[in-house]
Amino acid sequence: MDRRELLTTLAGGTAALSVADPHIGRAAPAGTNAAAGSALERDGLKFWSETSLKRVYPNSEPGSAEPLTLVSARNAQLSFQSCFRSVGDRTFRIRAEVEAPKGWSVQVRRVGYVPMQQLDTDVPLDEIDGVGHVPGLVPDPLYPETTADVGPASNGAFWITLKVPVDASVGRHEVAVTVSCVDEYRFTSWQGAKPWSVTLPVVVDVKPLVLKPRTDFPVTHWLSADSIWEYYKIEPFSERFWELADAYIADLTAHNLNVVYSPIFNARHEILERPA
Repeated sequence: MDRRELLTTLAGGTAALSVADPHIGRAAPAGTNAAAGSALERDGLKFWSETSLKRVYPNSEPGSAEPLTLVSARNAQLSFQSCFRSVGDRTFRIRAEVEAPKGWSVQVRRVGYVPMQQLDTDVPLDEIDGVGHVPGLVPDPLYPETTADVGPASNGAFWITLKVPVDASVGRHEVAVTVSCVDEYRFTSWQGAKPWSVTLPVVVDVKPLVLKPRTDFPVTHWLSADSIWEYYKIEPFSERFWELADAYIADLTAHNLNVVYSPIFNARHEILERPA
């Protein structure tokens, strides 16, 4: 029995116990479908926008530069991507800046890539993402950087997060993403090229709904303190450790975790020469 058959069997058993909400999982956020149109192209670069639901691999086909429309409640957070590709043999240095309505919080991060050796086993290929790209590099870490280098025949992306305030006005709001080429690399150095920019428009349709703060719903994550000093090769509980620990906890709380479980004594049943 493969994974699809197993899930089908489980779903059939669950259906006998309860009736599912017919709306759950059916409505996708606006902008998730590919818009009619192509990427914006200029001087060896292509630019386009993507939602947060599509992974952009180093060799993904460019999408559309037409305005990306997103739907949001008030007091909510949403993300999207601004993407770029070098279509020739040059390396470019790209910078992103975002202009949002007054009072909105904006965070720009560079999408990094990590190696992935294979696709998941026992998952039907028509249900899996990354076919044709894996084995290979996949987008995963988000770096707190607003500048990225993109090499020949390759993609890059910025992950842009918006926080819509509780008192945001209802209706359509324009967000302008300015993506600039600040320099280009040719053998054997950066050229000091004259910067130029393009704009990728985004529209956020804010609805009257106001999201209330979550209560009585703990979201927990394990934080292994010893793994921090082991990975960074630093002294336990040194000044550098506390700087890194603060950054780790800030990242957890930014992902809406409100409980961080970090045991003083890490009791293990097996014997480890070094921390996990």
